[in-house]
Amino acid sequence: MFRSKPSATFLKICVSLVGALVFALSMGACGAGGGSSSTANTPPAAPGNITVTVNATGTWIMWDLVSSRTMADGAMGEPPADTSQVTYNVYHAAEPGVTKDNWNSLKEGVRMTNVTTPHFCTQLNAGTLYYAVVTAVNEYGESAESEEVSMTPQIDS
Repeated sequence: MFRSKPSATFLKICVSLVGALVFALSMGACGAGGGSSSTANTPPAAPGNITVTVNATGTWIMWDLVSSRTMADGAMGEPPADTSQVTYNVYHAAEPGVTKDNWNSLKEGVRMTNVTTPHFCTQLNAGTLYYAVVTAVNEYGESAESEEVSMTPQIDS
């Protein structure tokens, strides 16, 4: 029991502290593990900057690594950098419009799983125009496809 009513200043401080706590919780500053929040439970972003190198030794496809975490998962003010929990799939076919859902219905459609960048492409015939996309995979699923690239190998692989 209060002997007297709480002062207006006391009430303002309490409201400010509650507001700060709600803000901190919404920003993930009070999550488990020393300040990091829980994961976003979503697949990673699609790989970007897809490039192809074709030469007399083979055909290579490369991409930028993606993080297994989103910006919300990093510590405050610090971007996430964990790329170790992400694997990659490469899909290619001798028809354009390759996706992770249709690759096996396309001419010479191939899926290569758990690959790294740069990836040496196999099951290609010299002189044939191929189209390829890359996806990233984490424990929550597979990303959307990257932009599609094309390649015409000089040698069979």
